[in-house]
Amino acid sequence: MRYLFTTIFLFFLFLTLLFQDKPFHKKTYWVIGGLLILLAGLRDGSSFHDYENYIYAYKGYYDAFEPSFYLIRSIASNLFQTSYVLFLIYAFFGVGLKWIAIQKILPYSFLAVMLYLSHYYTLHELTQIRAGVASGLVLLCIPAICDRHMNRFFILALLACLFHYSALIIFVFYCMNTVRIHIWYWLTLLVGAYVFAYLGHSLSDLLPLLPFEIIANKYQLYIWEKGNETVNIFNPVMIVQCLFGICLLLYRHRIQAYNRYFVLLLKVYLLALVLNVCFADFAAVGYRLCQLLQIVEIVLLPLLLYVNRYFFIVLLIYAVTIFYIDVYFLNLIV
Repeated sequence: MRYLFTTIFLFFLFLTLLFQDKPFHKKTYWVIGGLLILLAGLRDGSSFHDYENYIYAYKGYYDAFEPSFYLIRSIASNLFQTSYVLFLIYAFFGVGLKWIAIQKILPYSFLAVMLYLSHYYTLHELTQIRAGVASGLVLLCIPAICDRHMNRFFILALLACLFHYSALIIFVFYCMNTVRIHIWYWLTLLVGAYVFAYLGHSLSDLLPLLPFEIIANKYQLYIWEKGNETVNIFNPVMIVQCLFGICLLLYRHRIQAYNRYFVLLLKVYLLALVLNVCFADFAAVGYRLCQLLQIVEIVLLPLLLYVNRYFFIVLLIYAVTIFYIDVYFLNLIV
């Protein structure tokens, strides 16, 4: 399966090189989205992590998920009697919501789709399928917040929480200023997070103190299943992502003139990096929060082209590197 997905990725890489920043034809864009839904929903589960866990949960052997899972499981088992419907429903919402969000924020962008396929399609739609739907809803929250559509935002945010409890953090963003961003505040926060972690401190120490039983239970479950997995905060990918964030901060005024969602997208991206560092000793929280929020990079990083056209090549190298790490180093597809 990894060779099939590598072929698909290389095909989109070729298309991105061919068309660069030109938009997809509208019908082509939606057809590709539909094909990706079918590919994710009907995939060979033996080639992907977590697939067997969802099969066990579908059969009722494992019950530790959010409420949405039980509704989808009930539809799949009672109406269709097949687990494929479970995965198709998750794929439909996971890919479909992101496709709608890309169209709203950065219409029909080849580069946005390229960045999505390089990492988030494999991670979310093929592995962490609940987080895949939640991240799509999180991405749709960005226009709702910037346009101050309170009812729409709260519906999307609550739905995201029903798919993954970590999406609770999205409520923080409604209070953020979507027009201005203070460079020194965010630079200090990012550098301070690294100093905080380097000195041996972590926000994970506060998790058992939270007055929410469901969060405490999840915390204990992750400890039991995976122990204290850690994140190397000085790994090359994180350093490059921090450099992207700093570059976006430095050229914020130029980029903001081209995209009204830029400020909030950048704040979400930077906060994702900060949380990953501050929870570095407990990857089950830090990494999951980071990957949930960092979905914004598929529509944020292409905005670097407004700074310099050479960023096109930089982003392609970044996408190829991330895909190679996911598929051939981390073995997300076997």
